Amino acid sequence: MDKIAGDLAPAVAADIAIEDDSVSLLEAVVPLAEHWKLLVFGPLAIGLAAFGIAFLLPPIYTATTTLLPPQQQQSSASSLLSSLGSLAGLAGGGAAGLRTPADQYVALMQSASVSDRMIDQFKLLDVYDQQLTDHGQYVFEQRRLFLQKLLPLVNQFYEQIAGSNEQIGLAYESALLQTGLADLLRQRRNQDLLMQRTTQGIHRDDLIITLREQPFKTTASQGQRKSLLFALKLAEYEMLKQYKGFPPLLLLDDVFEKLDAHRMHNLLDKVCLQNQGQIFITDTHGERIRYELDKLNIPSQIIAL
Repeated sequence: MDKIAGDLAPAVAADIAIEDDSVSLLEAVVPLAEHWKLLVFGPLAIGLAAFGIAFLLPPIYTATTTLLPPQQQQSSASSLLSSLGSLAGLAGGGAAGLRTPADQYVALMQSASVSDRMIDQFKLLDVYDQQLTDHGQYVFEQRRLFLQKLLPLVNQFYEQIAGSNEQIGLAYESALLQTGLADLLRQRRNQDLLMQRTTQGIHRDDLIITLREQPFKTTASQGQRKSLLFALKLAEYEMLKQYKGFPPLLLLDDVFEKLDAHRMHNLLDKVCLQNQGQIFITDTHGERIRYELDKLNIPSQIIAL
């Protein structure tokens, strides 16, 4: 009996040890079971919060531009083409027959489908319109201020040359007189896209000239047109003299053509006697210009060619 009892002692000790191990594992699992909600929903909540914050952050893009000469090495051109990804297929088969990958890349960037996709993706029309507005509005304002001073001088000199009031009208015509350039470009964008050009802006400004409230170009005689041409030149001359503080050189080419004697006398009197600057006058008849200058007692030198 003693021997049997001795043999059973190790077995009982082993069972007690196993039971102790089972209790320890159970004690470790119980806290996990009690906090299973925190373990499951905690990481999920953190992931959803990070996902939401990512959408609230403003997008930031980094652009890299590489200028590629037309005959760059094939390895560089190939790497640039491969970097375009799906855009490379938009060029179609037209670029496939080119001589080098560099030529193919240039043709790709000139492709209408690629350029349209880039313009839409990066909203380049908004950027172009803003740049055009910044500079175009300034040009319009300076042009308007300049013409406010120039046009009265043109009327004044025309009356002096013609010797009478022939009711010449001069007006600056511009769509920007009614609306700003930014609004004008925005209103005309759909039509501009259809026409493939900018249909309104400072490049469409014009100078409207009338004679007795009728279009000047259809009603004026040759002498009246020539008189207006000299009036515009003299007005510019006067503006330059005011801004610079001294009279500039004045060139009157073929001055007697299509002007009657009365208008010619008034013109020479204005530019030669009333003007303090140096003047160059050209004419096809040397005796005629010499006679007119001597009649007005104008000191001059004739150069015959």
